[in-house]
Amino acid sequence: MASQRKQKTQPSSEDETLLLSEEEQWRLVNESGILKTLPQTVNEGSSHEEDSTLADEIFNSALLIIPFSFLLLLMEM
Repeated sequence: MASQRKQKTQPSSEDETLLLSEEEQWRLVNESGILKTLPQTVNEGSSHEEDSTLADEIFNSALLIIPFSFLLLLMEM
């Protein structure tokens, strides 16, 4: 009997897990206001991509093509 009491009073690892639905999780996040404190960096990243010109794209491509072409030439020898 004593062993049964110990088993009942000690919570198992399954009992410690808190299961919340996705709607409940979003409600808690919205009520906490944590999303409002984060800086909006998503828009900054996309504006940088729009500023690149054709010359920048060609230059960036050449920076990749030249080393890879050299490595390919070395492997063919």
